Amino acid sequence: MGSGDQKETFLGALNTLLETSSAHGLPNIHRSKSFLSKAAWTLLFFAGVTALTIQVISLVTTYLKFEYTVSLDVRFDRSLNFPAVTVCNINPVRKSKLERASDGFRELFDVNFAPPRPEDQTGAVNPGDNTDMSPGSTAGGTMKQAGQPLTTQGLAGAGMGQGKGQGGSGMPTAGATMPIAIPTGITTEGPETTAGIEYSNSTSSVNNGTTEATILAWEERQTGDFFKKRDDDYLKEQRLISHLANLTETQRMDMGHLLEDMLLDCQWQGYPCSPANFTSFYHYKFGNCYTFNSFRFGESLKTSRPGPLYGLTLELFLEQEEFMPEITEAAGFRLVVHDRDTMPFPEDDGISISPGSKTAITARVVTIERLGNPYGNCTKKHDEPDDGNIFRDRYGVSYSLKACERSCYQKEVISQCGCFDPHYPNTLNDTVYPCDIDNDEAQSCMSDLEEKYKQGTLTCYCFQQCNETTYHTAASSSIWPSDQFQDKLFRDIKDRNNEVREKLKHLPSPKDWVIKNVAKIEVYFQEFNFEYIKQSPAHTIPSLMSDIGGQLGLWLGLSILTVFELFEHCGTFLAVIVSKLCREGGNLKSSSSKVQKIKIFPTEDPGITLQNY
Repeated sequence: MGSGDQKETFLGALNTLLETSSAHGLPNIHRSKSFLSKAAWTLLFFAGVTALTIQVISLVTTYLKFEYTVSLDVRFDRSLNFPAVTVCNINPVRKSKLERASDGFRELFDVNFAPPRPEDQTGAVNPGDNTDMSPGSTAGGTMKQAGQPLTTQGLAGAGMGQGKGQGGSGMPTAGATMPIAIPTGITTEGPETTAGIEYSNSTSSVNNGTTEATILAWEERQTGDFFKKRDDDYLKEQRLISHLANLTETQRMDMGHLLEDMLLDCQWQGYPCSPANFTSFYHYKFGNCYTFNSFRFGESLKTSRPGPLYGLTLELFLEQEEFMPEITEAAGFRLVVHDRDTMPFPEDDGISISPGSKTAITARVVTIERLGNPYGNCTKKHDEPDDGNIFRDRYGVSYSLKACERSCYQKEVISQCGCFDPHYPNTLNDTVYPCDIDNDEAQSCMSDLEEKYKQGTLTCYCFQQCNETTYHTAASSSIWPSDQFQDKLFRDIKDRNNEVREKLKHLPSPKDWVIKNVAKIEVYFQEFNFEYIKQSPAHTIPSLMSDIGGQLGLWLGLSILTVFELFEHCGTFLAVIVSKLCREGGNLKSSSSKVQKIKIFPTEDPGITLQNY
């Protein structure tokens, strides 16, 4: 077939495409008679192709961003798992335990302590005083440098051995208590005359000096550099936390308030409960904390109705007589409602409960379901790395964002500063000691790590939970007990608790005592409607195909059948090309067969050199 036939074949295939295509525009190009009309329809067709290409690229790019939508649904369930309830006494250390500690520890944290006079110690050894008087001990108020042990012998008077906050055991024994001496220069009676010398009461002068010093210090605050120096009360609290962190957890918990003394009454849906229904852990700020309905008791308690009759009711004894003077500034409890297998953080999520009140805490369930990769980063409760979660290692809890962040921070502190942050447990390295609040190098190192965390440069791979259950709480309170109920409550308290009975024998006013020391708490569901928040992909493969199909129909009037038509025509053009190549190959072979072959022979006749054959 000649070149003219080949041209007609291509034109024929093209004419067939233009004439029979279901795509809008192409048939109009074929049917148009004038050149101007054909050019106009051609421009419109390619403009549609250009717009279609841009839109398809935009759709694919949007899909590859893996965006998601958030839907909120209000659901109802006739039976809900009751949350865990954690309660802590705000006071971390009992005063009676503080008074049994050694002189070194009491000198730092007991404002009522007065060192014994030398003549009182001549020839006598206090059996309860095991204070390390060697250089660098905590006696006298000095602390070890970062990376060195704080002196635990400051608490040896309470019968406690050394430790580094890594567990262990040790029960307190009664130690000798030093008598409280009256400080020099302060008299408890009026002016006296001895041997002709008059001694006036110096209390007013001391108070005046203290007042003037306080005013001067406050005036210096107004003109000094702000946020450069820590407050003295803050430093004192941090020193206490550091000293306690150097003990084993058993020793620390022995110094705090015991649930057997705190819990006056416990009811779950009207059924009595006891300390045996609680688990415990130690908190750096609040001391002993106790959790009801912990995951360690197996299956969760369930409730089928809202309201206080179908929840948890607690009556708690505060023990204000045991509060640490000038350290614990508030009186009350800290309560957290949380998922039963996650670590509670009372300092962040807790509700403060005041004594002399009945506090009702209502809870609403919020369930959140998040998408994982590629739509986002989330961690399933049981898919976290095996190492590095200090709360899981200590208490067996599951993954949470706060637990992961604190664990990562503690790991970095130990690695880079050579000590551990006393605010969090240390299960990573039992050879390091608490970071000293008075050590500038340690504090500077920790400050640098905190700054890195704020800037996002700390290598912590902590993400939100893929499936999370939280509880939104609301609290209301009323005065409790009433005047008419007070006497009955007072009798019940005396009958319930031997320790309280001893303390109430000689009370001048039972009413004042109850208001200052007893609180009632009710925790229950407000309603059984709960919020279900779910992340869903904004663009899926079916939705992407649907969007592309819409763009094809909008700009070119194409459908899926038109796409198959294009495939058919592409096959036709391909067949034409293959046929052309095959014919051209045949023509070349035929032409080469007509070429004469010439062979050269050697000859003596110079006129004959070539021969055809």
